[in-house]
Amino acid sequence: MAYIPYIGWDVVITPTGFAVFEGNSFPALGYQIFEPLLVDPRVRAFYERYGVV
Repeated sequence: MAYIPYIGWDVVITPTGFAVFEGNSFPALGYQIFEPLLVDPRVRAFYERYGVV
């Protein structure tokens, strides 16, 4: 799907590792677990380019 510039992956943690649950086109940035994504200037520039922020 080359027309989708980025995909948000839903990942499920299982007793034996992890599994990819689904992929979402144009996911929201509201759920950031480890650290704010937009503090990295490269990440911010990417999302600005596609009009997310």
